Order: sequence, then structure tokens, then C-alpha cells
Amino acid sequence: MIKVKNVYKRFGIKNVLCGINFDISSKEIVVILGSSGIGKSVLLKIIVGLLKPDAGTVEIDNINITKCSTFDLQRIRRKIGYVFQEAALFDSLTVYENIAFGLKMFTTFTEDEIKFRVIECLKIVNLEGIEHLKPYELSGGMKKRTALARAIAYNPNYVLCDEPTMGLDIVMIHKINKLIIDLKKKGITSIVVTHDIKSAYEIADRILLLYDGKIIFNGTPLAIKYYENDYIKKLIKYSQIYEKYDK
Repeated sequence: MIKVKNVYKRFGIKNVLCGINFDISSKEIVVILGSSGIGKSVLLKIIVGLLKPDAGTVEIDNINITKCSTFDLQRIRRKIGYVFQEAALFDSLTVYENIAFGLKMFTTFTEDEIKFRVIECLKIVNLEGIEHLKPYELSGGMKKRTALARAIAYNPNYVLCDEPTMGLDIVMIHKINKLIIDLKKKGITSIVVTHDIKSAYEIADRILLLYDGKIIFNGTPLAIKYYENDYIKKLIKYSQIYEKYDK
């Protein structure tokens, strides 16, 4: 379980997060929804321990990662796979080497076990046979799926995805969303940051809507459609207009 309690974060004079509170249960897919630049990625990085909050706590499996030792933080991070917004693959490494990187760092797998796991993860994301390619040889969707394969390679309990469908076409967006749903079937808890309400509808068990530094909605995809809030109504209206012209 992940517990975010009264988290604040500011950069300079800008208050980005202003008292964020929520829990995430095992095997949930929780989408953090909001417009670009609202602080979604900041919140995700605080959850994984890449950023420290100015106040408040984050607990992962009953360990307060905002106050724990470096050793304990590294141990907790081994339970978490992280997909960066721009995939963040190592340009000088092949697809195989990118996926194997965490296995070599965080496990005691033999070379044969690493090879088996890399191939297995590539099959999960439907990218068999590309392990010899470099990132510059991949399309945007292939990069995102490779990043997802790397994130799940060492069997994490949690996967955190920062805008996993950004910049992709409709077909690839659906493929990425299906992969995230399939992770739930494998027992993985996912937190997905996006500004795309259509993707949120497709994958989320629960949606957290971030606006003006606060969570202004915490509920199901169905409930958000009927929630009485002017900003949410506009968000849904614009998504419906987008969907109309997207068909």
C-alpha cells in the first residue's frame, strides 16, 4: 500500500503541491489526471523518492520513504518500476542491455536467467526480436514499450508511469493502455500520470484529479463524469470534442 499524507512542494515562489492526501491499495490502477505543468510529474517523483517534499510523508508498505535511510530507500525502490515521460533509455545500450541493466544492478540472476527474463519481458510488451536494436532505431511507441519492459523486468510490486502515451497515435495509445491493464492481472499496482482523460477512462480503477496544487476529485471514472465541478465539466467537454474529431 502507498500512503501520501499532507504533502507540500514548492519551487521558488510557486506552490506546486498544497497538502496532498490519498492512499493506493494493492493491485489498483490509479490515474493522476491534470493539465500539463500542474505538478503531476513532481508528485510521482516524490512518491518514488526522486524528490523530497517540503512537508508531509510518503509511506510505501509501511515505510516512510521521506525519512528513511539511503539503504532503506534503495531497498524500497527495488519494489518499484518507473517509466519516465521520455522513456529515458540509455542511448549507447541496446534494447537488451537497457532491460538487463536493472537486473544486473538489483538481482543475483545469472546471465542465462537475465537473458530469459529480458526475452520474457519483450514478449509481454509485444517486442520480440528487437533486443539487438539501439534506441535511435525505435519508434516512439517502441521506446515507451521498451521502457515499460525495463520497469517490470525485476518483478516490482508497483509500476509508476509518467505520461506513457504522450505523443503516440491512437492505436499505440490503446496498446500501452492494454499493457498497463495486463500488469494488474499479474498483481502489479500501477500509478499513471496523464493529461489524457480518455486514457484515464480506459485504464483507471480510480482517478485523482490534480488542480491548483490540490486533489479536487478522488473517485471512479464513472463518478467523475457526474461530479459537480466547473473545471471537471470543462475537462470532460473538451475531451468529448477531441474524441469527436479524433474518429
